[in-house]
Amino acid sequence: MTGVRKVKLSITLSADLVRALDRQAAAGAGRTRSSVLESWLRSVERSHRARALEEAVAAYYDSLDDEARDDDESLSRALTGAARRVHFDPPAVRRRRSA
Repeated sequence: MTGVRKVKLSITLSADLVRALDRQAAAGAGRTRSSVLESWLRSVERSHRARALEEAVAAYYDSLDDEARDDDESLSRALTGAARRVHFDPPAVRRRRSA
């Protein structure tokens, strides 16, 4: 990421991870160990955030009582039907060719 202030960090890794890091860095044009490691860490962080969101959504739906669940299902059906009737792209206009 450009324009983002970086912080220098010293870490100790297993030799097999360093080899994998070096392979990834060598495979990408101009990639450094730091950029590969940052990419890996960002990927792990995205996965953790996605999992946390999935768990929060599941907890929300698990917490609904029957009436709230019925309301949610009714709203979902209504919104799905409305979304199907929305046209985002206007129909193509056919132009007549001049002879």
